[in-house]
Amino acid sequence: MRRSCVNRTSFLLKIKMITFKTLAVLLFVAMAGTLHSCSDSDSENVTYFPVLEVSGTHYEIGYAIGTTFKDNIRKAFDHMAGIINKVEAFIDTDKQRFYTQYVEAIQTLYPQFIEELQGMADGSGFPFKNFMISSMLPEYIAMMTLPGMENPLGCSTVSYRYGGKVYLAHNEDGGYYLRDIMFIVKAHPTGKPSFISFCHPGISMGPAPAMNDAGIFYSSNYVTGTEFKEGGIPTTFIERSIMEAQTLDQAIRKVTISNRGYCFNVNIASRDEAKVVSIEVTPSTYYLYEVEGLFVHTNHFFQPGMETFTVSNANSQSRFDVLTGLTEAYEDRLNEVDGNLLTQFLSSHEHSPNSPCSHGGEDVSTSQTLGSTLFDVDNGTWQISFNNPCQKKFQAVGF
Repeated sequence: MRRSCVNRTSFLLKIKMITFKTLAVLLFVAMAGTLHSCSDSDSENVTYFPVLEVSGTHYEIGYAIGTTFKDNIRKAFDHMAGIINKVEAFIDTDKQRFYTQYVEAIQTLYPQFIEELQGMADGSGFPFKNFMISSMLPEYIAMMTLPGMENPLGCSTVSYRYGGKVYLAHNEDGGYYLRDIMFIVKAHPTGKPSFISFCHPGISMGPAPAMNDAGIFYSSNYVTGTEFKEGGIPTTFIERSIMEAQTLDQAIRKVTISNRGYCFNVNIASRDEAKVVSIEVTPSTYYLYEVEGLFVHTNHFFQPGMETFTVSNANSQSRFDVLTGLTEAYEDRLNEVDGNLLTQFLSSHEHSPNSPCSHGGEDVSTSQTLGSTLFDVDNGTWQISFNNPCQKKFQAVGF
């Protein structure tokens, strides 16, 4: 039998090799990475999300994340305790089938990502299993058919390509409890492209928007699908692999690997090729669309032949309709479109609470917009809002 995770003793030895630079970065973030409140005035230099910059092995990167954002991870796991307990009880009915085979599949294809999760676990002091469960929630929701979770909180994307100009804009939505515990990691993994990722605490990097120094930009949209492949690679880890791509073709190949476990949508832009694509993916098939002009995607499939693989989602359809209506008004004047306009689209409250810009709440079933990304692909820049884009609390992120 293959090992289900990397040897803990070797990991503990690696801790001693964390560089002085890494430790200095950790200290800096711990002291200076405090969030500003939403009442602060706008400032190009303001840091709303704490940023961790770290170099080293995948384990060292994960360990730095776990150490630096231990409190954020604790808050996320505290909120998720109920669902984690339900999943653990489900796993206990057949551990090999519902847990071990997935860890082994990831370990075989992406051992570096298991190392990252083990580092997060060791750095934060929380069990590795918690990180695996939270990183596999789409798959567990599909396997367990959990009542009330068939359509988890979703996201909205608007992309643009015209006259050599490329933008990728995205609202990352999630639970209201995440509104002040998200963070950004600027990672320099040994021998791999450097990348920057917006991060959900307690989960593998991957689901939220990211970019790398090879000029690949990415966002994803959860899709509740009708097709599931038992033992396939979980979506989060496929998405994480995109940040190792150095070309658009490489990124597409990573998204469409043969052993896919579940359904999802990704939007990928390439600086060097001046292209942006949207890919709807199931375990058995996919549809790749190369964007020309303006393009919208939310949390359901709609490309030819893909509709049969998706579940009806009224919230997703509402956001899609709003954004489609806004973008269609510019179909015959694409030269007037810029990044600010895309952010304006994503700031819409039309059809609220089922709107692109979602304000959520403690007792509200709709999502909270946690950050609105604008990738200016040509210039390699990233602007991200602290929570809702309508509040105009933007932070510049870059290498």
